[in-house]
Amino acid sequence: MTRLDTEYESAGGSPDHLMYFGYWELAPGEALEVSTRLPGNAYWNFQTCSWWAENFDSYEDGGGYLTKRTAALEPDGRVVIRVAPEPIPGPNWIDTFGHHRGTMNLRVVHPDGDAEVETRVVRIGDLG
Repeated sequence: MTRLDTEYESAGGSPDHLMYFGYWELAPGEALEVSTRLPGNAYWNFQTCSWWAENFDSYEDGGGYLTKRTAALEPDGRVVIRVAPEPIPGPNWIDTFGHHRGTMNLRVVHPDGDAEVETRVVRIGDLG
């Protein structure tokens, strides 16, 4: 994921938000894992979208995103999000509703620092 500052603000974005955007693509049996350590903040959300930027929240179950209130934290305070077209054990799974590529964004409102964001593709069978 890439942090956008100037581009985001020049398009009307708020200067008191951190915005990260990215593109993902998965082969069968793969999941996208997003690991982030967030600064103190008023609110944050992470959302996935289809290739056409349609938020998965629009699909049948209202999923497709996590927020500060709905995400489970790891013992060390990180949030680990897994995006895949099939269920994954553990918390913070986002269903892609059969999509194998799309976009994603992380928004942090009123942060008191910068976020650490790492992404990687993992084999679903390797997850515990």
